[in-house]
Amino acid sequence: NARDNKDSLKQKIASIYAAGGTSPQKGLSLAQTNLANSKRTDVPQYVILFTDGAPSEDSDRTSSETKARELRKAGITIYTVGLKLNDETSNWLSESIASTNCAFTAANVDELKVIFAKIQQTISQNIDIKNAHKIKQILAEKGRYFLSAQYGITAFEIWKILRKKSLL
Repeated sequence: NARDNKDSLKQKIASIYAAGGTSPQKGLSLAQTNLANSKRTDVPQYVILFTDGAPSEDSDRTSSETKARELRKAGITIYTVGLKLNDETSNWLSESIASTNCAFTAANVDELKVIFAKIQQTISQNIDIKNAHKIKQILAEKGRYFLSAQYGITAFEIWKILRKKSLL
């Protein structure tokens, strides 16, 4: 269930520790494996690479570039988020790793929050409602507003409309 998955994810994140060195290719490789084994083929696939520094070795840099090319060639969008990076590393992530217009750098935690919110919003806008053409009306409790869904309307668009009308 969703709660167990959430708790499991929190435990895995809590068990991560820094051991020195930066090897982005390891994260990209793990993401590639997990996405290749995904049972969902009807949704866009994304990787978010979060780093606080440049690759430790030249071989890490080269392997990361190769892995990123493979992911992008497979249609997977790669976002890079760097924290307190120098210009050289920031440019490398933007030019060699991230998908077009998907590289971000933050100077502090507050900027990270903005970046991750932007990524979440962008990804959420790409989630289509399956069989949206079958939806005749959505009834919101407040104000009894009705919304007819047409082909291609997304869940996020519906949410934005209802939010704007103060129905959620």
